[in-house]
Amino acid sequence: MRVLKNTLLAGALTLAVIAVPAMAQQKTGTTILGVTVLAESSLTVTDANTTLAKTDTLFGDFTGTTNLKYRIRTTASGGSGSIVAQVNEFTGNGPKVAADLSYSSTTGGLGTAVTNQAASTTGANVISFGPNARSAKAGNDAAVNWRLGDDPQFETGSYSSTVTFTVSAT
Repeated sequence: MRVLKNTLLAGALTLAVIAVPAMAQQKTGTTILGVTVLAESSLTVTDANTTLAKTDTLFGDFTGTTNLKYRIRTTASGGSGSIVAQVNEFTGNGPKVAADLSYSSTTGGLGTAVTNQAASTTGANVISFGPNARSAKAGNDAAVNWRLGDDPQFETGSYSSTVTFTVSAT
């Protein structure tokens, strides 16, 4: 009886050891990741103040540069984007934006720049972007090169104007 009892006990232990690996099986599952990437844009004006300085002593132009950094992604098919500058009138009896101020731009390798663009109080393009425009992850550098014609009719004094840059992408 004792042999039978030991045999039964050994058999039960064997079954228990064999059954353990069957209970430790790994289960797997999957998921599908989905993302929708849309048109986006951001803009940083890196110069808080832009001084327009004389390039000539006798009624030569005043010039200066405002530097920008932008990031943009436009829709691959039919997308577009732009950076626009809206220039407020100068304070006092000085230059007039539409008559005296113009600019050219550099794009940082992406988009279409403007040359000798008349400044506008309602906004005018600095850079335009077509479909599937994609800037560098860190952004692209651009610049606005201002030119203010010196007119003897300007009253002497210091004048300022606020320029608002807006970037958009579709």
